[in-house]
Amino acid sequence: MLQGRAEAPTIKTIGTLIGHEVATISVFSRKQFVDACKWIASISKKPEYEHGSHQPYDAPLCIHISAHGNDEGIVVGKWIIP
Repeated sequence: MLQGRAEAPTIKTIGTLIGHEVATISVFSRKQFVDACKWIASISKKPEYEHGSHQPYDAPLCIHISAHGNDEGIVVGKWIIP
């Protein structure tokens, strides 16, 4: 990421080009990871309406996590998220 070689910009560009709504979230701590997971889990519960429709927002959700880890779990900074 610091050298400009992160996956997120490429995935975002491809997703946008094929007509998807795309959000990227970078996390740098265990708390941020947990908060991001809670936000993602709440997406289908939000009463958002698209283009004035009276139908709840119900698009497929695809999640890509790019991380490093070991046998104990995902590593975020100095924290291991089991």
